[in-house]
Amino acid sequence: MTPIQVVLLLFLFAAFFLYWKLFQNRFLNRLFLVTAFLIMAFFIIKPSVTTRIANWLGVGRGTDLIVYLVIVILIFVLLMMYSKIKKLEEMVTSLLRAKALKESNNDNE
Repeated sequence: MTPIQVVLLLFLFAAFFLYWKLFQNRFLNRLFLVTAFLIMAFFIIKPSVTTRIANWLGVGRGTDLIVYLVIVILIFVLLMMYSKIKKLEEMVTSLLRAKALKESNNDNE
């Protein structure tokens, strides 16, 4: 195992531990996360597999394939986060509007 593989695996497992302890409690989320981390660990340990998959998909190198996938995943995550932020903004606006109406009704009485 090369030094970069060790470093990448350490970062991978540190991120997994932080996610597991701090952010999620649902079983399906954890199952998905464990599966994703195992796949990533496998690709770190056996990088030649990514090259074979990349060649099969018509991409030159496994690294390029991983970069392409990461870009797509990041765009998806950003869109999901944007959607959640917009939903939260709408909820805050609705709550503040309801509170302001309630307070104005209390002031008029």
